[in-house]
Amino acid sequence: MTTIILRKAGLSFLYVGCVAFLVVILKIDPCDASWEQKIDERTGLTYGTLVKGEVPDSAFWDYITPQREYLRALFGPDISTTYELHYKECERLDRGSSLPEDQRILAYKTLRRWPDPVIIRGKDLGEARAAKIAELRMFAAHLGKFVPIPYQVDEVTPEGHKVLPDGGPEANPQDGDGIMDGQDELVFMAHDAGDRVKPEQWIQGFDLAVEITLKDPLDNGKAWCYLLRFPKDPPEPSPLNYATYDDRYNQHYNFYVFSQDQFKVHGGKLYRQIFNQKWKIPDYAGGTFTNFIDRLKFRARVRLFFGSVKMTTTEDDVSGDTLALRDGPVRCNRRCWGQMILPLGVKTPKVISDIIGYDTMFVCPVEISVPVNPGLVLTDFTMYAGTDLNDEAIGGYWYNSNNLSGFLIDGISTPNETQMNKDMDTWRLVTGPWGTMMNRSIWDPDFMRQAKIRIEFIDDRTREDPPEYYPGQIGMAYNYSTVDNLKPGLYITELDWFFIPFFPFSPAAGSLNMEKVRAYLDMYDTPLHISVGKGWFPNDPRPKGYHTQKLH
Repeated sequence: MTTIILRKAGLSFLYVGCVAFLVVILKIDPCDASWEQKIDERTGLTYGTLVKGEVPDSAFWDYITPQREYLRALFGPDISTTYELHYKECERLDRGSSLPEDQRILAYKTLRRWPDPVIIRGKDLGEARAAKIAELRMFAAHLGKFVPIPYQVDEVTPEGHKVLPDGGPEANPQDGDGIMDGQDELVFMAHDAGDRVKPEQWIQGFDLAVEITLKDPLDNGKAWCYLLRFPKDPPEPSPLNYATYDDRYNQHYNFYVFSQDQFKVHGGKLYRQIFNQKWKIPDYAGGTFTNFIDRLKFRARVRLFFGSVKMTTTEDDVSGDTLALRDGPVRCNRRCWGQMILPLGVKTPKVISDIIGYDTMFVCPVEISVPVNPGLVLTDFTMYAGTDLNDEAIGGYWYNSNNLSGFLIDGISTPNETQMNKDMDTWRLVTGPWGTMMNRSIWDPDFMRQAKIRIEFIDDRTREDPPEYYPGQIGMAYNYSTVDNLKPGLYITELDWFFIPFFPFSPAAGSLNMEKVRAYLDMYDTPLHISVGKGWFPNDPRPKGYHTQKLH
């Protein structure tokens, strides 16, 4: 979640405009780099090393290796990931197996959906509502075994605020009561649901069992899992952990993707930002564990007083760090603050962001709160953001919803690229031997009616776009949003990054696998149906920020 608030717009823009004018006239230079040799106590590395991104990634393997060993020990040497487990069960369907050999299995799992998170509120959990969270466990039947599956209960206060208890200066464990309340959220992954069984034939010690059924409305495929309450000595939960954050190195470890976020120094102080500078997809997810990006670029251009004052800011002008954390095992919600540091030390209002990681994705709800009309001093405001790639991406392909034939990523601009359909897209994707990354943007309809939104794809290594780690723009797709008179109100949109395991890559244009793309679009467009004993209701996997949590 990103919340952007424009307050006292007239005075704020007037002040910023005057500062920008002084900067242009006085040509103020940036501060020196005397901080480069300072040592960060949490990593033992110098500030200069961290800012350059020269950070070890070995902790990712310390995180992932025991989980893969656990899966091998449980299901055999051929299954070391949940992706392999899921498609092993799908192969069973492809062979036409319909009658379980084990009499304890009532029905085989027929659900083929892979990426969907499942979110169920406490009010919909029947008898499990008001249960002690510490006494709950989730189980599912997979390949003849009844095993614990990863889950979490994310508490929400009656006022609609998230409880983020796992670290940060604004962690609020005191706001949770340890009880499954009606507004709390049970979270697990659809691919972890399994065959239908009677839990009492597999495990003892529980006094309450809630059967949860998932159904795909597209083909009626089904799967089941079980929320059990153990009043005494609950069994150990699953050791699988799909998403976590390492605050030492400012790294996100998701089961199927590694992310390194940027370090920045402002005023001699080191900050752990949210802007990505490395994505790495491991071999067991169809990648090479090679970083294929330059950085996430998030930039803004402001024109004030009928265009007489112009100012551009970039992600390097932002300070920020973690406020609070809810850390896995199914999703990791990292709440951060960010603040632009303008010349002369002027600081903008703080922006609050929730970055939510799952096993194959990061999702970010964006909230723009405009209490007054800034049009008195604002000529126009343009936000533009996107992920620039690096030389490792050469030879891959870029696609979006309006250009399905795709473009070869080679760092050389072509007429087809410059003349492409630049209308607002609903998704875009880059793929190569290093893996696949797909982005989706969901815009607030009221914002869309007031903004001019377009897409620019730039694949030109000679066209520099500082600040950047690798000069030039390689496979870069900017999303431009320009507004000149935004009405007061709350605008809710969403930015998502999906890392699709084993996306079929072919070194030829037009070979896009739409079935894999559609699977990630269907999460929101055609959500799963859920039953907890009576009737059906739709899954609601879209991320929630501060205001959207309250609205629900």
